[in-house]
Order: sequence, then structure tokens, then C-alpha cells
Amino acid sequence: MLMRSVLVWVVFGFIPEGPWLLRYVLMTTSFAAYFAMVTFLSMLWRDIIDPACATVTAYIESVMVGKKTFGGLLSVVRWRGVKSNAGLEKGGAALV
Repeated sequence: MLMRSVLVWVVFGFIPEGPWLLRYVLMTTSFAAYFAMVTFLSMLWRDIIDPACATVTAYIESVMVGKKTFGGLLSVVRWRGVKSNAGLEKGGAALV
């Protein structure tokens, strides 16, 4: 809902009343920019947030089954070290 509010604010608050053609071009441009922003943010979420959440979830699962201790959780939550396979080790089972 917040993302649509940004688009509504731009269309109805930022684009001036004026000739029809100018308004149409500005509305089309603002929608294209909005679509690009949403796509960029969703790719950021996919590349940064999802792997970090999967890594933390896998670590908490290891703690719950007794393979690891809960004390090392902070060393796992380094998003720069997150791999594309969500931090799972080679040969490990993938989360489904």
C-alpha cells in the first residue's frame, strides 16, 4: 500500500495541471520510474534479505535439533558473507 501511495502522490501532487499531452507524458514517465523502483527493490529483497533470513532460519533449525549452540548466532548474521545458496553447506539438505 505504501508503494502505491508514492505513485498516487507523484501523479496527483507532483504533476502539474497543464496541457493534456504534457500531463500524459509526465504520468507515463512517472509510472515507468515507479515500476523500475519496485523492480529494483524486489531484486534487492531477493538478493539480500531472503538469503539472510534463510541462513538465520537454517541456523535456528540446527540449534533446535541440537547440532549447534545458540551462542554463535551473531557470527552467522553477517549479510556480506551470505552465499547464493542461502548459507547451506555443500551436501546439506535444501530447505523446501
